[in-house]
Amino acid sequence: MSTISTMGTSWTLRMVAVAILAALSFGVAAQSKFIWTDESGRKVYSDTPPPASMPKARILKGADLIGKPATATASSASTPTSAAVDTPAKAPPTLAEREMEAKKRDAEGAEKAKEAQAKATADRATAERCTALRAQLANLESGQRLSRTNEKGERELVDDTTRAAEADRARAAMAQDCR
Repeated sequence: MSTISTMGTSWTLRMVAVAILAALSFGVAAQSKFIWTDESGRKVYSDTPPPASMPKARILKGADLIGKPATATASSASTPTSAAVDTPAKAPPTLAEREMEAKKRDAEGAEKAKEAQAKATADRATAERCTALRAQLANLESGQRLSRTNEKGERELVDDTTRAAEADRARAAMAQDCR
């Protein structure tokens, strides 16, 4: 009894495989632009035209496409003033060409990221400089007594003239760098 069920399963699998192959072959036939019979009488399905030596009587599908430009449209064919350009269809890019394009995009992306990083760093430095200038100006305008250390290491008080000159320099730097 186990032999019979094994044979039934095997027969069912074979029928499913035949059905799948038949469906795939119909899909290939439907997608092909050209169908012709070769010298041995077999049908050939292809998206490329048959050889030029093929008699037109053996071309089953696509004979009307042979010799027509790939880019001709109805409007360009109907107007005699427009020039129809016979340009062959561009082949899809090869793997090497796709890899080169991907490397080029990656390099451009890396360059943009590097520029963005440099701009962000410059913006942070400008913001820090502006913060320091604002603090310095606030300190100079506060009216508190300020002192500095001179070259000898001695502490000396900042007079009003020096304070005003320092405040003017801080305002000028802020006007130039800070927004």
